[in-house]
Amino acid sequence: STIAVAEMDEKLFLNPNIVKVVKDRLDNALYFSRSPIPNIQPDRVNKISFLKHIGLYAFRCEFLHRYPCLPESDLEKQESLEQLRVLEAGERIKIGIVNGPCYPGVDTPADLAALVKMMK
Repeated sequence: STIAVAEMDEKLFLNPNIVKVVKDRLDNALYFSRSPIPNIQPDRVNKISFLKHIGLYAFRCEFLHRYPCLPESDLEKQESLEQLRVLEAGERIKIGIVNGPCYPGVDTPADLAALVKMMK
């Protein structure tokens, strides 16, 4: 399982360093992407709403023993997202929705600089 937060910020939506996730009605992940997902129709562009993946995982011990044996998947390589290996292997990832705001992750040098500035 992992967590996500609902967002409406277009800048975050378009940022490839922000991982987006879409889920089914049972809260299972359907897909993770660095691209803007789900697609926003032109007539709804002022109503952006998406799930921002937080990147915190909880896996069962049994699965963690199997994960290294799973082959690296094409989608994982294309998106540079290891969780896609899990989905392509037919496993489920449950998505928990947390109430925002969530502090930003530190994924790039610019993120680190922003964090240092915020801590001063």
